[in-house]
Amino acid sequence: MTVMVIAELTPVPGQGEVLRRAVQTLTVASRGEEGCLSYRPLLDPARPGTIVILETWRDAEALASHGKTEAMAQFKAAIKGAEVVVTRHRISPA
Repeated sequence: MTVMVIAELTPVPGQGEVLRRAVQTLTVASRGEEGCLSYRPLLDPARPGTIVILETWRDAEALASHGKTEAMAQFKAAIKGAEVVVTRHRISPA
C-alpha cells in the first residue's frame, strides 16, 4: 500500500537559503530512489522560509529505506546549523 508523507521544514530566521539548497539536493536524490512515486517540495507563502514536501512512496519499506540513504544523512548534516524544525505527517487515502 502506498504511503504518503507531508513534511514541513521550518528554519530559524536567516537560514532559509541553507534549507532551500539542502532540499533541492535531497529532492534530486529522492526522486531517483527505488519506490519513490512522487517527491514535491513547495514553498509556504504564509510562512516565509518554510518548505512543505509532499512525498508518495510505494510502501512503508521504501519510505524506511529513504530514511537510511546517504542523501538523507547529507541532508541532515547540511541543515544541522540551520536549526530546522521538521514536522512529518504520515497520511493515508480517505
